[in-house]
Amino acid sequence: MTDIEDSIKELEEAKKSLMQQWTAALIQQTNTLNDADKPKLQVQVDKLEQEVQKIEEEIRKLRAVSGEDHHSHRNYSQVWEDKLPQLNFKKSKKIIQDIFTTYFESQKEEQALFLLQRSHTMRGDLCIKHIKALLQDIGDWYPPFEYSFLRHQLPSTVEFLKALAYRFQIETGADSTHQYTTQVLDKLCSSLTGGNVFLLFVELTFEEQNDFLEWFVNSFWHELVSRISIRRDDHPFIKVVGVIAVRNVIPKPTLSSGLCCTKQQFNGKKVLELPLQKWSNQEIYEWLWKHSKLSGMGYEQSQMQQMAKAIYQDSDQGEPCKAYDQLMEALNQSVSEQRVS
Repeated sequence: MTDIEDSIKELEEAKKSLMQQWTAALIQQTNTLNDADKPKLQVQVDKLEQEVQKIEEEIRKLRAVSGEDHHSHRNYSQVWEDKLPQLNFKKSKKIIQDIFTTYFESQKEEQALFLLQRSHTMRGDLCIKHIKALLQDIGDWYPPFEYSFLRHQLPSTVEFLKALAYRFQIETGADSTHQYTTQVLDKLCSSLTGGNVFLLFVELTFEEQNDFLEWFVNSFWHELVSRISIRRDDHPFIKVVGVIAVRNVIPKPTLSSGLCCTKQQFNGKKVLELPLQKWSNQEIYEWLWKHSKLSGMGYEQSQMQQMAKAIYQDSDQGEPCKAYDQLMEALNQSVSEQRVS
């Protein structure tokens, strides 16, 4: 690795750290109850954003100096990231496509609420990329709302509603959760017009003694669906999709028939789980051939097979989060070897 590449790597690590600080500051600003603190937090957010932009400019200059060409890590890595959702999620993709085709297109149902379990370990974010891509093809894409509770943070109805209120610029003096929910939903629903497609995403760590999930489905989501149904009278074809990404596993008794549905008995007011599976050796091998561009560098079938096998074995038989790291490491090494040769 050259001195310039070392510098780029250090800057990228610094950028990653700043982005984490920026995200934390933004969440703190969103969640603060003290209006006097908001301007100070905004200054902090702006300062961190400027520092990130400064580092990005330094990285851009270094890459220009290093003369990275078409075979550079940067060019390839973007292709790999874009194509990763093609690697798996066959069952989930079929379920999503069937729901959209059977219910959305016929207008039998124009809302769906999906559940992803072990979302981090199983790379649920890649499945969500696929959902977004499909949604953008079926209507007028309305900017989504995405909110992640911190790993150590208990999911809270108030914090969730505060984030939504901030997103839709709602000033509320509600005295109860019910009033708060009503005000937020009033603004959210009135913001959607005919043909809009809206995605609402929330990520959390499930706790058995916490009632957020039940509230979200049985109170918030039910009310949202009911209001959107009425709004469709004057603004037809509004589609609303929710995704609950749970970092851990929800006990089966919690996922009762009152809360969940199946594809065969689909109900847009209930949760439908999308299965996230491990990546098979064959799936990794096929992805390498179709999307890695290694064949254009002269890699042969036996080399691809060996690479896929090693990635599969070193990632606990294709656990997506580990397999992703192994895949990126193998691909980066391959590009580096190509540049040296």
